[in-house]
Amino acid sequence: MQRLYSAMLPYTIYPNPAQSTVNIIATDNTSSQTADVLQTNSVTQSQPRVFDAYILNDKGVKLRISKNNKQTVGFDIRDLPNGLYFVHIYENGKIIKKELSISR
Repeated sequence: MQRLYSAMLPYTIYPNPAQSTVNIIATDNTSSQTADVLQTNSVTQSQPRVFDAYILNDKGVKLRISKNNKQTVGFDIRDLPNGLYFVHIYENGKIIKKELSISR
């Protein structure tokens, strides 16, 4: 699986830091580099972007899992303690890894 940085496939993760929920949205503001990656994977902007999303703790344990999302997903994180977590987004064999802070 190829790792890409957030600039490669556009996603918005908000709010960050989060308190009770966090949302992940596949955005359409693609750069030319992103468009090349999407075109290579036979994905066009007219098709919904389908992705899997996970929230992991600092030990790599998956705490939240959502598969086959179309454009957006929301996670309830009220039961997770304050701290630093990781969001992994998988789309077309690519992975994006971002940090998520939970702070109340």
